[in-house]
Amino acid sequence: MSGNYKGSETTGNDMAWQENYVFSSVGTFVKSRTKDEMASEAKDTFKVVEFENDSEHYLLLTFESGKELVGNSGAGVNELLVYKSATKSLVQGKPLMDRG
Repeated sequence: MSGNYKGSETTGNDMAWQENYVFSSVGTFVKSRTKDEMASEAKDTFKVVEFENDSEHYLLLTFESGKELVGNSGAGVNELLVYKSATKSLVQGKPLMDRG
């Protein structure tokens, strides 16, 4: 997790909460968050999306439940994740409204 200023990155167990994603082959996901021994969960849908002039691979998550878990800085019910094949990891994508 990182903020808007240099040196604000927090990783691993130092983070304020821990999140996990589980994706199914039928287009559903479960996102869970554990904070201070309290757990929250969302079970909703995702799809793979592509953007013109962009070689990245994206997952667009749509939340109908558990909207407090949406990781998009308060910009609606969608969360955009980028799959980084080199590290086999997911990172937060640029918000949809910033894509022009």
